[in-house]
Amino acid sequence: MNMGNGNKILRQITEDDKKIDLSVSCISTLETLEETILFGDRKILLSDENIDATIFEYGDKTMFVVANMSDKPQTVTVDGISGVWHNFRNGGMVTDNTFNLKPHQVVIGTRMAMDEGLPTY
Repeated sequence: MNMGNGNKILRQITEDDKKIDLSVSCISTLETLEETILFGDRKILLSDENIDATIFEYGDKTMFVVANMSDKPQTVTVDGISGVWHNFRNGGMVTDNTFNLKPHQVVIGTRMAMDEGLPTY
């Protein structure tokens, strides 16, 4: 993914320079997932006013994204997510299809570890 002036744009929208390091982490996350998100087959598992859940498959890569789009905690069970997944950028494993999500929380699960060596801040 060519982010072009992505860091410049992120720098402009941050409130202080301490948050700039987060932009590097976000950019590396996007670069890691971009092919799967852009070119992968996607299957929407759940979509309503509060929750979106989608599975992406591209080549040997499979990932899911579950997003709480509300400003309230949500508990959701997502049919279509089963087995063991790497909890992308949060460590550990996802082994259940019920998610207790904080407001605006996003959980990304990948079948293979894809976040090793990415910068963290």
